[in-house]
Amino acid sequence: MTEDDLKTFDFTSVDIKDLLPQQEPFVMISSLLSCSYQRTVTRFLIQKDNVFVEDGKLVSEGLVENIAQTCAARIGFINKYLLHKPVSVGYVCALKDFKVFGTPSVGETIETEINLKGEFGTMLMVDAEIKSDGNMIAEGSMVIALDETKPVGGHKAVVKVSDNIISPLGTTTDENYAKVKAGESALRLYESSKDLPEPFFASLMDEESLADEYAGMDSSAGIGGQTGLDGLTRFEKRMILSVSKALKGTGIDPASDDVLFVISSTKGNVELLDSGAGPCGGDPAERERLGNSAEKVAGFFGNKNTPLVVSNACISGLCAQIVAMRQLKAGKYRTVIVTGSDVQSRFIISGFQSFKALSQEACRPFDAHRKGLNLGEAAATIIFQYKIPGPEDWVLVRGAIRNDANHISGPSRTGEGSFRAIKAALGEVKPESLALVSVHGTSTAYNDEMESIALTRAGLQNVPVNSLKGYFGHTMGAAGILEAILSMASIDDGTVLGTRGYSECGVSCPLDISPEPRKTTKRAFAKLLSGFGGCNAAAIFMKGDLFLEGGER
Repeated sequence: MTEDDLKTFDFTSVDIKDLLPQQEPFVMISSLLSCSYQRTVTRFLIQKDNVFVEDGKLVSEGLVENIAQTCAARIGFINKYLLHKPVSVGYVCALKDFKVFGTPSVGETIETEINLKGEFGTMLMVDAEIKSDGNMIAEGSMVIALDETKPVGGHKAVVKVSDNIISPLGTTTDENYAKVKAGESALRLYESSKDLPEPFFASLMDEESLADEYAGMDSSAGIGGQTGLDGLTRFEKRMILSVSKALKGTGIDPASDDVLFVISSTKGNVELLDSGAGPCGGDPAERERLGNSAEKVAGFFGNKNTPLVVSNACISGLCAQIVAMRQLKAGKYRTVIVTGSDVQSRFIISGFQSFKALSQEACRPFDAHRKGLNLGEAAATIIFQYKIPGPEDWVLVRGAIRNDANHISGPSRTGEGSFRAIKAALGEVKPESLALVSVHGTSTAYNDEMESIALTRAGLQNVPVNSLKGYFGHTMGAAGILEAILSMASIDDGTVLGTRGYSECGVSCPLDISPEPRKTTKRAFAKLLSGFGGCNAAAIFMKGDLFLEGGER
């Protein structure tokens, strides 16, 4: 059962005694009227034999206990119907600003409403109101401490609500997943492009193929003079299209104050600085600023919150999701929309060519004959909310960012930063519970070697490993989002996607890598990325039922 299911739930079918640790004659609730994570309402008929009745009236202590048991009913309902856990025992720690305006008499029915104000570990804080015949008779705030040896009511988590991928392979997640599973790749050789002296293998978007998609889009609000896609760059339009597709059918209002946009990119509109760059609707030097682009994207949807920009080399897409997780857990927003992209330009390609890092053939991650990476273009979006997950929901359990500061462009030869990020993200999650590890897998000599060492040090050498770079190339700001989404889709399909181009182990620490898709029944995975400057990121994702069963521990 999800929170949406609660809207049609028959609360008259609930036996209140099944939800409470208290037993007669100490039960202070007659029935449960409604219950959700945020708000719970109970009803209580006062009878003359109640232990808190004196001189025909319910004394103030009885009102306090009624509030406490309403809290207990909320926790019990969540545990029984959402988490399938036993009833938790709680203790009243504090009562604040408690006011009594009248004491109800025997025969009266009171209604008590509590609203969750905060949750700190096993501590819950609620605001409470008690009414009789519509009149307020008591109000106050209460803090409840739950027994740490029992399940914690709530079990809210960072849950994926929706996603989208736009790439040369398709404009939906389903299209992209189907083609990757079938072994299709968008990589091809570009022999004369972007005024570069050397040919390069890449996966580049055809802007004309998106023309029909763009044609049907209008801005929601027109903030900052934005009234549509006119004047927006390729970089901005692709993210807007991806966000639009991810929002479809969610019921989320992107203009809400409770929604935050997080933009992931390594270079943004850097192509505007190339000679001959197309129109950008303003000063190219100003529009190249990532903050400017982020405001354009958020503004298109009418969102007035200042968007966050995450630009941390190749780990940006995973960092952005970790930032979203922190924002949601801090209670700052109800929804965070994470979107990422990069447009390959002369500036970017020539930079990688100067490192001799690009291959003139399709990349081969972890293979003995790998010759370098391929670049790619994509836009990807993932939408998160902080709520109780359903069994089939995907949960971002934990993420970690570590920097070994080894070199401006070369990874640590011992995989130190990646190892530390993996260990921090894993926590108590056992390697054998993972369906796969989605690695960075750029097909460069040093990255693949470093990752193989880090995975082995972390005890993950026997977990199926895949790299998706052979299908899309390195999509930079989109990579961490795109690859996480496809990993979720593959596990939902009971599949570990193959590593295209892999044939013969070419790293010192052999890993469990296959070029072909494999079956799996496991319901969790790890996502890793590494980047220039020695930055590394890792995250653990798992299905809602596994999370609720304590799989995060």
